[in-house]
Amino acid sequence: MKTLIIFLLFALGLTAQKPTSFYFAEAQPSQLPNILKFDDAICGEYFLKGDSMTRLVITPDSIFSRQSVFFMFTKKDLKKSKGKYYTKGEKLYGIVENQGLFFSTNNDTTFAVYNQEELYFKPTVNSTLKKQGNSYFLNERLEENYYSCLLVFPTKKGVLIYSIDHEEVMDELRSFNNLDSLQLNGFKTYLASPTLEEMNLFIQNKGFKDVTEYYKPKYFPKK
Repeated sequence: MKTLIIFLLFALGLTAQKPTSFYFAEAQPSQLPNILKFDDAICGEYFLKGDSMTRLVITPDSIFSRQSVFFMFTKKDLKKSKGKYYTKGEKLYGIVENQGLFFSTNNDTTFAVYNQEELYFKPTVNSTLKKQGNSYFLNERLEENYYSCLLVFPTKKGVLIYSIDHEEVMDELRSFNNLDSLQLNGFKTYLASPTLEEMNLFIQNKGFKDVTEYYKPKYFPKK
């Protein structure tokens, strides 16, 4: 009997903790016009807090991430590769297909860096950019035609990118007058259509709770 009670309590706990999802019905803030470019003031290269090898690059028409990967080869390593890795002129070949990397040599060791770049955001039909004050809203339209939204806020030292963990801020989300729920892909899904006033209050109440910090090079904290 005791085992059965424990099992039932465990099952009830799983039911209570069933995951949910959250989206906006329209790109936010829906009352503001779409824009196509970032202002020059926010454009530049920023380093991820705690990781100088990961950078965020903002250009007038896009945001992309850049990850630097270091490679190191001794003369012995190059010889053992049997031609897989080789130098020609000022470049090292064999790491990236059909692309040579600039390298430097110290004693008998060759060093090279490869910068991997990945598009983070670009205003398109499915990616809507909006601006209010100094803040930018990055909206991505998903398959169900609902939207996720990030908030980008510039500071003197860099930029902050805020996201929403809806399960942590459900009290703030419930302040929206128009907050519906439906079943979507097996999940209970909350769908919000806030007014501009409600969205601003949501921001003030730290509804965009999770934050990733990026620093301008001169402000990047050094260990």
